[in-house]
Amino acid sequence: MVRVTLLAFLLPLITAYSFPKVPSKIDARNHAASTAADMSRQISLSRRQVFVTTTVATMAAACFPQASLATGNEKVEFASERYVPRIKAGAKAYKKELYSAVGSGDMRALAVVVAEPRKKSKEDKAKADGGFAERAASAGVFSDARVLTAMDLYAAAFSDRAESEKTRAMKKEVATLRSIVAEYRTMSSSGGKKGGSRAKELYKEGGDAFNRYVYAANLGLNIKFEKLDYL
Repeated sequence: MVRVTLLAFLLPLITAYSFPKVPSKIDARNHAASTAADMSRQISLSRRQVFVTTTVATMAAACFPQASLATGNEKVEFASERYVPRIKAGAKAYKKELYSAVGSGDMRALAVVVAEPRKKSKEDKAKADGGFAERAASAGVFSDARVLTAMDLYAAAFSDRAESEKTRAMKKEVATLRSIVAEYRTMSSSGGKKGGSRAKELYKEGGDAFNRYVYAANLGLNIKFEKLDYL
């Protein structure tokens, strides 16, 4: 009798209590499939992010190879290898061909020394390189195109986003040399007339400007880079 009474008391409690549901095999498979799908979506998203990032970086490097690689010392190294030989050749021309033309007062020789490349002709269109090599060769040994442009570009290598004091100092001397070369071209266009003392004054001014450029370029230069020589 006691057992029946106790069972009658416990039965409502047992019935009301909700035991945790044991997942069936089908539920377990569905849960595993859902988890795998979520992981797959996350992995796919990560792969897409990596792909987009890599693609953008690759495109930037392809479009702007110098901007992505030539920074700091690498930028100076690139400019040094490309422009220093032209600047050094210009220094030799200043001391030889230009000195000879000015010293002798030979305006025709002076015109050749400071001549700019000839203009592109109709015949150039038929050539493989468009006549570029021949036009470049026609530039004078101390011309703007052959020497001063190289000096400008080398100076720019010492700046990043903002122009540095070093670059400004170097470009200032290039501007002086450019005005001197321009005056030499005007002077020599007169034909066989002598330039006189003015030509010699310009030669001295140009030599001083070139040496100041060399000083600014060599100042603080990394020892692994080639230095410029004074006149």
